[in-house]
Amino acid sequence: MGTTVLRQILLSLLLCILTPAIWLQSAPQESSQRILMLYKSRDANHQSHIAYIGNFVRQAGFEYDSRDIEKLLNEDVDLSGYSGIVTVYLSSQMVGGDRYPLWLIKQMQAGRPICIIGSYGAYQGLIIKPNGKFIEWNESTQTINTFFWPFGLEFYFAFTNKIDQFKVTRKVKEYSEFQAPLRPENINYYQLFRSVNPKNKIYLGVLRTDLVDSDSAFVVHTPYGGMVLEGYGFFWSEEKKKMLQRVNMPQFIRQALEQNFTLEPQYQVPSHADLVKDNPLPSKEPPKEETNYIDGEISRLVLVPYKKTEAPHLEGHPLSARAEIALNYLGVRLDYWPLEDGLPPEEMMRKYRGIITWHITPFMKNAKEYGNWLLRQMDAGKKVAILQEYGASIDIDSQVRVPQEAAIFQKLGIEYRKMPPPRVEQPLVIRVKDELMDFEHPVDTDYITYSSLFRSVDSQNTVHFSYQDVDYGAVDLVVTGPQGGVALETTPFYFPPGDPERRELVEKAIREEIQAEIAEQPTIGGWILDPYQFFTRALDLKEIPAPDYTTLNGARMFYTHIDGDGLDSISLIDKAHIAGKFIIDEVINKYTEFPHTISVISKLVHQAGNEWYNPAIQLSREIFQLSHVELASHSGTHPFDWVGGDPYVTNPGEYPYKIGYRPHNYLEEIWGSRLFIEKNLAPEGVTCDVMLWSGATNPPKKALEVTWRANMVNLNGGDPVFDKEHPSIASLAPVAVRQGPFHQYHSSAQNDYIYTLFLTGDWGGQKKLLDHFNKTGSPRRILPMNLYYHFYSGIKKKSLDALRYIFDNLQPQVKRGAVAPVYTSDYCRAAEAFNYSRIGKDKSGAWWIQNNGSLRTLRFKSLVHVDVSRSEGVLGYDQIQGETYVHLDGRPLRRVYLTDQPPTAPFLRRSTFFVDSMSSDNGSLQMEIRGLGWAVIKVGGLQASLSYRATLQNDNGQKFWEESLLANSQGEVNISRLLPAPRKSYTLNVKLEGDQS
Repeated sequence: MGTTVLRQILLSLLLCILTPAIWLQSAPQESSQRILMLYKSRDANHQSHIAYIGNFVRQAGFEYDSRDIEKLLNEDVDLSGYSGIVTVYLSSQMVGGDRYPLWLIKQMQAGRPICIIGSYGAYQGLIIKPNGKFIEWNESTQTINTFFWPFGLEFYFAFTNKIDQFKVTRKVKEYSEFQAPLRPENINYYQLFRSVNPKNKIYLGVLRTDLVDSDSAFVVHTPYGGMVLEGYGFFWSEEKKKMLQRVNMPQFIRQALEQNFTLEPQYQVPSHADLVKDNPLPSKEPPKEETNYIDGEISRLVLVPYKKTEAPHLEGHPLSARAEIALNYLGVRLDYWPLEDGLPPEEMMRKYRGIITWHITPFMKNAKEYGNWLLRQMDAGKKVAILQEYGASIDIDSQVRVPQEAAIFQKLGIEYRKMPPPRVEQPLVIRVKDELMDFEHPVDTDYITYSSLFRSVDSQNTVHFSYQDVDYGAVDLVVTGPQGGVALETTPFYFPPGDPERRELVEKAIREEIQAEIAEQPTIGGWILDPYQFFTRALDLKEIPAPDYTTLNGARMFYTHIDGDGLDSISLIDKAHIAGKFIIDEVINKYTEFPHTISVISKLVHQAGNEWYNPAIQLSREIFQLSHVELASHSGTHPFDWVGGDPYVTNPGEYPYKIGYRPHNYLEEIWGSRLFIEKNLAPEGVTCDVMLWSGATNPPKKALEVTWRANMVNLNGGDPVFDKEHPSIASLAPVAVRQGPFHQYHSSAQNDYIYTLFLTGDWGGQKKLLDHFNKTGSPRRILPMNLYYHFYSGIKKKSLDALRYIFDNLQPQVKRGAVAPVYTSDYCRAAEAFNYSRIGKDKSGAWWIQNNGSLRTLRFKSLVHVDVSRSEGVLGYDQIQGETYVHLDGRPLRRVYLTDQPPTAPFLRRSTFFVDSMSSDNGSLQMEIRGLGWAVIKVGGLQASLSYRATLQNDNGQKFWEESLLANSQGEVNISRLLPAPRKSYTLNVKLEGDQS
């Protein structure tokens, strides 16, 4: 409360003492009830104030007793004789202020309404020291709102006395201008009490023009009493020389204290442990991979044998770190096999198309056995690709060179021998260099070296890079052929020397041209070899279509997901509201044409309040009520290290500190979190099907198993980025990483935490995501589009602006049908289906693909036409960037017939919605479509320049929309409609209109 206001009240009280007739204008009504008036004896002039307000209480028809609240809080007093409470505090500090809200709750539970006249009185806690001095602190909004929220209001620390920022939103004469008008200059201070009960009656409302959602109830009745902020109920009139009431105080008090109610806790929810105990995790068999091949099936699985000594963590293996995403794009799934576990069994090897190795050193335990095993695989027809180093030249135990290396190269059509002793160095001369080289970094003859001699001797081989050695002739380092391929020594990948380039990066960071993080990390280098072309040739993939996880009916998929961190953090945008509110108001509710997947950290939500006030639970419920929102869990407690456990001090209060690591309860973190969200936060019948990994995003096999059994898809990790600051696909992550029979699926872009340099750098850095979108979409569509952020992006205006900037950029792309917004679970299920898709070609010439129906695209790596009428489960196709994207429906088995001619019957060219089924008859087309937002649909195969009638029916069969469309010269019509959430199914009919002869 401002000093001026306090002085005015004290002066008024003094005048009241001198002129008692002012407040004894009418005799008190007959009293039938007794109320308790609370004061603080430390407040100056508290006795006069009690007498003044007491007169209004008597006029309202009540008798009263008065007590000092600071003493009452420490006494066990029977208050059963009182029907209500009136508080008349003149200061904001209270001894026992932290206990006061629950004391008030106890009174309301006993049926006693609360009437606050003036200050709430416990904004600051207070301890009086023996020397008479005070220790004072601000009570948290959680503590204060423990009372105010069930009372019907929510308090924010938003005090200001800048009167030019105030705007009156509501005035009721009886309670704001009873005996005198309320002029703008009379609104001399502001506090934010947001009305949260629809039954509240607001008589004086004021907002701050510089603050969002700031309509504050200055004078209000709630179902549990009432409040008149200090300075707005009565005042001393200098003109009339007496006290005047702006609020009809007797009437206000009477109505506040005559409330009848029952008060129950709003947030009494069961714990995660209790939920898990009462709801056992379902039993579910782990995913099984078929080992029996169907006739005509073509394997798309490739094995990567590796040494744990060279790659203790799979994410650090050269293939996983630099090349796996390229192989995923080609339709290949990699399985990694640690050679320390022995050689892969022969029965298992039946399912693999080939083998890729990328060893770093020539040493291997049991090198001879490994070489013989690899020879057997080649004899069985497996393709073999060797990068950098064969890896088993020397047995690590005997230190003896084994002979199998030369035999393996011989099967690849390459003559191999060790170089004689070093000779005088001669300038290297490039003999062959074709389109497979100079991919991301040009060939550097100073960088590419060789220590062995390789020469292609098979006429069917293609040499892509070769040196002409002055002494030994051709040295062929990159070769592909019928049996596989090699990219030896340093030909695959360029690692910059470091010092000169690091110096340049540091200088750029100092000039703030790049993030400091980039200069601090080792440079990642770039591909010399084109991995797309190399693996296509080495594994013979050119004619084999790829299951595609990036595309829905020709449109590139976009999904967005929010990790729950920072939901209830105070935003620095206005220093009043929480970050989650800004995300809801400025992003989620403004871009309702986009599906949003939103998670919470469920145990932290539970612990963010108490049974009477929990803003995190309340906000989560509001979010999950939104019809375009998909529910997700960001775990129970947000583990940082899912494997090793999170650190904690085992000897608090002692020194030196001892650190232990607390293991995680995967049942509560995953299954318990899902149960808590569904039973306490979600609307009835809405499920939580998505698990978004937290912290280091390193779930072990056990955590993945719990997720699988909980029937949840999972995502996060990988931190992929591809932009001008990270110009190599080596900065991308594979679609998934495997742990036993389970997979962890990676996000398709890095998140705001990294873009903002761990919340310490450029808060608007996520705008760079658009560069990532461009580079991962062209010239190859490597990944879907993914906007991945946290609630704490609502802390700063720059980070909020970055999110809006991205959505604003996406909107026109969606409207023209280039982008298909989907839920995160849609992408995860497509990625999962990618891993388990089986493809083949039958005797009739049809390509077939089998999966659970969640993956809706089969991509051919050249421009072809599809016989849609003859195919099964095929909706249509589109030709994009030199490749053909075939659109599939949701059945498990689809068959695709190719043809030399474009279709002459109607077919689907493009759709931003799911198309679950389609039928064509006599030149008309009917489709069952499903989605929300912009339904942009292009139908081809129509008669050019003729008119077609398009109708859309909702799931009840009612006509939702109808329009006449003219087919263009290519026989296509474009349909574009904005359809509201939630995601629904519709029937779309396109039919030739009338007689147009």
